[in-house]
Amino acid sequence: MTDGTTSHRRFVKQEELRRIRAEEAIRAAGILGVDAPNVCFLDYPDGQLRDWHDSAVRRVMEVLAEAVPEEVFIPYRND
Repeated sequence: MTDGTTSHRRFVKQEELRRIRAEEAIRAAGILGVDAPNVCFLDYPDGQLRDWHDSAVRRVMEVLAEAVPEEVFIPYRND
């Protein structure tokens, strides 16, 4: 949901981090059998998702309504 641009910003420029995080997500999805065109990035600012809550909920609902998935995998909130 977020762009991953603050995780290592002391060491890597934000645009590079965005690219790296997207590539990592696509590789991970591939391992799970999901093709790259089926990966959706919402790109909310890293560390600020709470500020974008309503927008993020609407966007996720749109993605789910369009895709009509059989299963949805989400991270555990305390992970």
